[in-house]
Amino acid sequence: MEQDIQLTKPACITHVKSKNKLGKKRKSYTKNQIAIDTLTQVILAQRVARGSGHDSKDTIATIRKTGKYKPRGFSLDKEFDSEEIHRVIQEELVASSMIPPKKRVKNGKYQLSMQFLFSKPKYHLRSLVETVISVLKRVFGDKNQSRSDRLRNKETKLRNACYNIYKYVKRLSTKI
Repeated sequence: MEQDIQLTKPACITHVKSKNKLGKKRKSYTKNQIAIDTLTQVILAQRVARGSGHDSKDTIATIRKTGKYKPRGFSLDKEFDSEEIHRVIQEELVASSMIPPKKRVKNGKYQLSMQFLFSKPKYHLRSLVETVISVLKRVFGDKNQSRSDRLRNKETKLRNACYNIYKYVKRLSTKI
């Protein structure tokens, strides 16, 4: 079954870590990058990482994880508009990429073509990812209780798995 997949920039889940010199608490963040199916709003792939760093370095790995679902297309934010990401989506996964083009693109086969092929209605499906993140935070909370990075990442992955179970049970209860 082919499907449209939307990828989000990471949602940050906070954890109060320690106090700085002024006695104020500092927060550390766990980034939760997810790819969802637009029809069922189920999480198909995830990448959980700690704190700072550019989000696009984890994006290609998350995109490749969705390959087993035979995606038709991807919608991503403008910050993910790179030739390498377009190449992975269009050549490796044989899917379409819908990423708003950057203003000053001068080279790159896929980036230049996106200036003419970009469609706002198709790109707007990306807002479904924000809905999933909102439900995740509303139903399961937005704070991690674990102190170590390894356990925080596991807790975030478990929260994503619980969300998929939540969606499955909700769909079963509406059929009855």
